[in-house]
Amino acid sequence: MPAGSPDRSVPDGVSDISPGHVRSRPPSPPAQYLRRPRLLGQLEGLLAAPICLLTAPAGTGKTALLTGWALESEWPIAWLSLTKRDRNPEAFTGDLVAAIETAARVRRRVAHPTFADRDSLTGLLDEVADLQSTDSVLVLDDLHTLHESGEGLELLDQLLIRLPTWLHVALLSRRSPPLAVDRLRASGRLVEMPAADLMFSADEAKQLLIRLTPDITGYLADSLIGRASGWAAALQLAAAAVRAAGTADDVEAALLEHEVLLRSYVLNEVLGGAPAALVDALRDIAVVPRVNAQLGQTLSQQDGVALLADAGARRFFVSGPAADGSYMLQPLIRRVLLDESAGTTPDHVLHQRASAARWYQSDGQTGAALEQWLLAGRPATALHLLAETAAELCDGGDEATIWQTITQLPTELAEASVANMIEYAWCHLMVSRRRFLELVGQVAWRAQHTPPADPSIAARLSVLESFGAVMRGEWGTAAALAHAAIDGMGGDAGNDLLGRFAWSVITRDTALSESWHDTADQSREAALAVGRDPRHRLALEGVRSLGQALAGYPTQALFTAEDVRRRARASQMALLGAELSTAEAIARREIGGRTRARAELERLVGATPEPMLHCAVLCLLELTQLHLDEHDLEAAAAVFEGACQAVEAAPAVVGAKSRFAAVGTLVELAAGAVDAAMAWAEQVDDPFWRGVSIARVHLAGGDPTRAFAATEAAVPRCPRHEVILQTTRARALPDTVAVAEIAAAISTASTLGMLQTVASEGPDVLRLLERAAWAAPEPWIDAVRRLAAVSGGSVAWRLELAADPLSPREREVLRTLASRLTMREIAEELSVSPNTIKYHVKAIYRKLGISSRAEAARAARQLAAVPRERELRRFDSRWVQEPAEERFQGPSRA
Repeated sequence: MPAGSPDRSVPDGVSDISPGHVRSRPPSPPAQYLRRPRLLGQLEGLLAAPICLLTAPAGTGKTALLTGWALESEWPIAWLSLTKRDRNPEAFTGDLVAAIETAARVRRRVAHPTFADRDSLTGLLDEVADLQSTDSVLVLDDLHTLHESGEGLELLDQLLIRLPTWLHVALLSRRSPPLAVDRLRASGRLVEMPAADLMFSADEAKQLLIRLTPDITGYLADSLIGRASGWAAALQLAAAAVRAAGTADDVEAALLEHEVLLRSYVLNEVLGGAPAALVDALRDIAVVPRVNAQLGQTLSQQDGVALLADAGARRFFVSGPAADGSYMLQPLIRRVLLDESAGTTPDHVLHQRASAARWYQSDGQTGAALEQWLLAGRPATALHLLAETAAELCDGGDEATIWQTITQLPTELAEASVANMIEYAWCHLMVSRRRFLELVGQVAWRAQHTPPADPSIAARLSVLESFGAVMRGEWGTAAALAHAAIDGMGGDAGNDLLGRFAWSVITRDTALSESWHDTADQSREAALAVGRDPRHRLALEGVRSLGQALAGYPTQALFTAEDVRRRARASQMALLGAELSTAEAIARREIGGRTRARAELERLVGATPEPMLHCAVLCLLELTQLHLDEHDLEAAAAVFEGACQAVEAAPAVVGAKSRFAAVGTLVELAAGAVDAAMAWAEQVDDPFWRGVSIARVHLAGGDPTRAFAATEAAVPRCPRHEVILQTTRARALPDTVAVAEIAAAISTASTLGMLQTVASEGPDVLRLLERAAWAAPEPWIDAVRRLAAVSGGSVAWRLELAADPLSPREREVLRTLASRLTMREIAEELSVSPNTIKYHVKAIYRKLGISSRAEAARAARQLAAVPRERELRRFDSRWVQEPAEERFQGPSRA
């Protein structure tokens, strides 16, 4: 900006209006000019640079913005509106010289300024280089008219290169000018206002429309503003359409008139001077909202790079390139081109959409491909593609695309055949459990009354039914159906999408039935069957991790999950992620990572995808048992009640009743309700858990003989089952025999890293554990002791369990720890060295499973308050606080 108010006086001999169309003052703003403060402030800053370029399509309000700014600005301004006559080099030279003279306010140097030679411009630039003390602005409007004039552009280049320091040039053009723009931009001499900034905001558009048509209704105004997309010309045409309709209340007539006016303006004014080949290419690519060079070439059969570069340079409402190299056609222009093509060559539009769909599909852009297949009138192709990719879309968190496509598929297509019904039902699996089950029932009824001739269709239906069984919690039934489906497909099961999913049902049944063994033939067979599909191979690894966690291989489960996450990091797999997180939470609880396990279980309960209902069930039951481990009966009962309510609300999972009943037994036993616990135990139909649950109830009721008899029917299917069965039997046997059972349990549990399974069995098992401590590695048994301490065993109870009870000196040291004496003072009090005190303290911490002096002080006070004989029969969890979580590092994976 000039330092002070400029001298706007005109020297003698210089008229206010120069010959031709050079003005010392800009033209007046339009009558309905809308002041836009956000752009005026931006423009003021841009014009401080030597060169300011505004490139935007016709009708975006470039000239109105500059005239409005000039009306308020203190800068001296010369305005040159270029026309076709300026394509004549002599005419342009004369106009440019006159404009510079006007900006410099010097007497004219040429006799006929309208027609001057090139030397006159060079001489003038030399003459005025240091003449002006106040900065001025030269506006060159409609610069695009020079784009076909090579000599005129050379003159302009010369001006921009030799621009006097006091002269600032504003270039207004519909296209990027073929000047040394890149060089000027790189040198910092040229700045630009993005075309997008010129678009009217919703508020600005409403103000302008009301100014143009004060009587317009709110609904019509909103409709027209939405159509205009911020384009000034479209808003002007909207006002014209309302006036043409005769009344602002006739919404339909106004909108129809607006479409007519828009189409005429776009085709004639915006695209009218463009090469026909370019306009045809824009029509071809208008079927897609965003296009890159490859897609552009596919749709237009032209050089995609050159096409988009030309369209972008001409600013035909084509913005870009973006970071991915793509360009975007402005929605309003795109709609006009599409409407015109649909009215003149509808079959060609459908062909273009099909071509776009194929390209998107090959490029992995499934959502865009589905949309184009539907718009191309090919819903059957869309249904088939959706069935093939629904799992991937769900993995990527794109359930919205699945729903959107499903809602646009014609009902008659979905019901046209059993094959179509199978694909339609399969698509619902990822987004709606209830609807999926309904559709499976409909397909089964249709197949029963109209058996399909192709046996593979019946096999695919069996896969759907197997998933229905999974959702009902009937995992054994699901596996049988999946086996039947694979047998029906023969050797093609691995090549069929549903056949590959059938293998996942079979392996998941093995995992959920707690029967997982990595060496099982079934696991290896499934891996070979889907080995050609990387996604399914990873999914099977996720099932493997879950199976390992449930079967009692916690450290291996974590290793497997970590490996899968590393391999799947490049892809979003929500379904796989839910299974991996469930496996990790179960495994972490098993090895003592309770805090982290709790947080993950609580997160998963409310964030499990529809097809992974079994994960939500497992998390609820696992969280219930975690609260029981902490002797927080109220929290455990609340979570279990929530799980039961979820089952009632979604009866599709009622088949998982064995798991619910087994955990319900534990909840009631923790509350001391033996009869209620037996009611739950008798609902368990799993052969292993039924025997164990009934045995636990008999043990709580003081009947070890019947408890042992109940265990006879329990046949373990995995290492965790073996440990639970052995510890349950040990509680029902005399101590002399029970130690052997516990030793066997220790051997299995310590080898595989199971901790919580043992610690959760209660004080009787832990007492036996200490008697068989010789069979356990020291780190493992210490970790079990710590978990028992965290679970709330009182100090005296843990003293009873200790294989090496506190010595008299250790008891004496323990009592002094409750005082405020320092370690040195305690040593002096007991007449021993400080190192001896440290040795005794370390032994006390190890034997009591504690980790701080504060815990030791509480232990000392408790021992003083409660007689030992009574304390041995107590199970008081109130005094102990959970120490810092320690993760048990089990043995390396076998």
